[in-house]
Amino acid sequence: MDTSKIDRSLPEQEAGSGSTLVELYDQVYDFSGKLGHQHRDMEEALLFAGLVPDSGEKPLEIIEVGCAEGTLSVELARKGHCVTAVDISQGFIDRSREAAAAGGVALKTRRQDIEAEVSSLDENSFDVAYLMDVLEHFRNPLAALTNIRKVLKPHGILFINTPNVVCLRKIMRCLFKRKQLIDFYTFTNLHDYHLQTYDYAQLEKTLNFVGFKVEKVIPNRATLPKLSRVRFLQPAFRLFSRIFPMLSDNLLVKCRKTAPINMKDLIKLKAMRHRGIEIKNL
Repeated sequence: MDTSKIDRSLPEQEAGSGSTLVELYDQVYDFSGKLGHQHRDMEEALLFAGLVPDSGEKPLEIIEVGCAEGTLSVELARKGHCVTAVDISQGFIDRSREAAAAGGVALKTRRQDIEAEVSSLDENSFDVAYLMDVLEHFRNPLAALTNIRKVLKPHGILFINTPNVVCLRKIMRCLFKRKQLIDFYTFTNLHDYHLQTYDYAQLEKTLNFVGFKVEKVIPNRATLPKLSRVRFLQPAFRLFSRIFPMLSDNLLVKCRKTAPINMKDLIKLKAMRHRGIEIKNL
């Protein structure tokens, strides 16, 4: 597609007039929540639910941010935990309630823009937070992560799953299609609505700035177009993901609430070590 034709077809004054994805994001995502497609398949939901043990006599307080149609939240509730399902889309909240009713489990639901504020949620009240395939959608991921950290108990756990920009599949694309551009003016390419991208190093740094310490990178799955569908090759792809979890299609990490990076201390330490300068007014 010739994007220059698109640029010429739109008056210059219309740029930023409420037509971009960032400006329309709430409406676009709420629209997707009202559609009938399934956001998360059951196999993936069972994988993520298996990251925490069954409740036994001590159920966990769990919050899932970006619950979509509630598939994961329902599975966590089946394990006996107290689950709060949060989403920005009323359409997805409605579908989560329907899924909980159909599954015969109790599920708290709340429509919430986690980037804006969390005043309606008690601080230090959740043992575990799930952020599965959501981080890449945030316009302000630091604000969202900061708010999630507020509602977690001291040393609470955060699980994140997000697409990996340095995965095997994308590395191979850069090697063999190194001159092929991706046109995101085409809806087929833009359909995932992702606003952010991460490799492992960037993800860990972002989490550390906010106050989360990564404890484990969990093997997920690695794929290649067409080849990963061949049955006898699938064990090889699973083995690859176990050996190189940071090259999986998605980064699945377990992290724990801790203190944020203290920039003042780091700057003062750097100054003292390298130049012997004492900084007092920082």
